[in-house]
Amino acid sequence: MKELYFSIIIPLYNKEDYIGRCLESVINQTQGNYECIVVDDGSVDQSLAIVTAFSDKRIRVISKDNGGVSSARNVGIQSAKYDYLAFLDADDYWAPTYLEEISELIGKYPNRCLYFSSYYRVENGGVKTVKSSPTLARTNNTVVFNLFNFFKNYHSYELPFHTSCCVVDKKAILEVGDFDERIYYYEDYDFFSRVSTQSEIVYINKPLSFYNCDVDEENRLTGKRPPIDKHWASQILFGLLSKSKNSNVIYFVNNMAVYLLWKYEKERLYMNKVKMIRKLIDTNFLSKKSLIFFYFPRWLIILFLNLKNIRVL
Repeated sequence: MKELYFSIIIPLYNKEDYIGRCLESVINQTQGNYECIVVDDGSVDQSLAIVTAFSDKRIRVISKDNGGVSSARNVGIQSAKYDYLAFLDADDYWAPTYLEEISELIGKYPNRCLYFSSYYRVENGGVKTVKSSPTLARTNNTVVFNLFNFFKNYHSYELPFHTSCCVVDKKAILEVGDFDERIYYYEDYDFFSRVSTQSEIVYINKPLSFYNCDVDEENRLTGKRPPIDKHWASQILFGLLSKSKNSNVIYFVNNMAVYLLWKYEKERLYMNKVKMIRKLIDTNFLSKKSLIFFYFPRWLIILFLNLKNIRVL
């Protein structure tokens, strides 16, 4: 098999407590054919000093004014020398064999566009729990599947992966575009969904990435809904996916729109914009669950959820 090289892209903004461990996990990879691009997005803490203290020549730093995580990732994409892009957030980290095992997946399935593993959620001071789709978790090893068929068959509203456990073939990005810098929330859903229109995706049922949920409160959402114009909810029915002729992609777009908009409807936020977007939803492609959220009164759904003690959002 041809020797593979990776461009690792790490967006960095005020992660002084985490970036050292993140980079150590990169340096400790058993597969060492990579460049590591750290894009400092205007950090004002000691993050950049910690990065520059690493002497590994494979690590290079690009500094820019603060523009958000999508902007930082796009700078990394544009600067990447190699064909396979491995995304890693600065507060996450990898198991030592992550790149090696992803390389093996690429060798077995070279004509796919996206490769990912299951992962650990790290929270409550270091407690690790394996995170995977219940359906994929039942597999013994590797699964090749179509993302949009997956959503339709299992009525899921969650991607079965997160950014730090994914490797993307750069050719797919040339076809569908990079991260949408207008979107600050669910930008990863938008990006990886577009990439997944290019081919089936490949999954290994082995946790090789660590998703840190215990980030500094300054760097996580406060619990308030973000402005809807900065959320994927405002773009999902207007972008590349909405133009697809594939019925499963259309199903995905419409059901995901209902799910995302309900987050705002539940709290009566940005209702003029929500109503405008709702008019574009094609109810012929909604699941039974989505039809309930689309048609039933808000108060009745909330009452039902409270009575059943069901957390869906």
